Amino acid sequence: MDTEQIYKSLNIYAALASAQAKFEGIEKKKTARVRMKSGGEYTYKYADLADVLSSVRKHLGEFGLSVSQSVETGITNQAEIDAWVETAKFGLKLDGDSQKDWLASLPACPKAITGTPKLVTHLFHRLGEKLRGEVAIVMPEGDHLKGPQAYGAALTYARRYGLCNMLGISADEDTDGRASDGAGGNDKKPATGKETTQAARNTGGSNPPKTGKATAPQVKRLFALGGKSGMDSDTVKAMCQHYFKKKPDELTKLEIQKAFDYAEGYQKKPDTSPPDERDCD
Repeated sequence: MDTEQIYKSLNIYAALASAQAKFEGIEKKKTARVRMKSGGEYTYKYADLADVLSSVRKHLGEFGLSVSQSVETGITNQAEIDAWVETAKFGLKLDGDSQKDWLASLPACPKAITGTPKLVTHLFHRLGEKLRGEVAIVMPEGDHLKGPQAYGAALTYARRYGLCNMLGISADEDTDGRASDGAGGNDKKPATGKETTQAARNTGGSNPPKTGKATAPQVKRLFALGGKSGMDSDTVKAMCQHYFKKKPDELTKLEIQKAFDYAEGYQKKPDTSPPDERDCD
């Protein structure tokens, strides 16, 4: 956005900042259940679209703001089609044989190439300024939803995230760490309760986590768990060096599952025994 555009949008930014100052924490009344490829599942709380709208609409109106959302088909060659239309308009301005000859030489209009549909969110200010944001409408995977029901679910999901992104609010619990452990929908028999936690952290048996290097979100989660247990970053690094002879970002996915347990149990049950001895049945 250039300087002139920013200057023209000063009112809407100021109004949005004022409205955001009035926003209160949105109560998360709904529960989502996510299956994990490692054999378990986890749940998280979220606020649905109706709850988000009801919590912000009053404050938006107070400062002259309104929100509108629409779906765009995502035509990837729109510029080519627009150019053809302008060419055709030029020919229509000609007279007689010139017009006939021009239109006769005009190629057929390019066929629209449809890409991924987008949910477009507009934030309008009473003085005419507006902001625009886009979210791809991604159809859910699996056989649990089909046809119009699947599209409706994807559209509602996109509307909620598009609105939250535009207003700078959060309607979900933070699940980055848990999602990085292998969220997916391939499990036929999800675990529940205490079995969920054990299955998610299982380091062997019939359903172990995938091998390979731990992901960046998993390493981030390890430091977060350590912080909650009273460990600073140096202590987390020392723990990894002691048990695995590695730095945190060098751990495998199997090893970081053990590291999660060590970090969570650090304050209550500090244990310096080697991992092989601790894991013996």
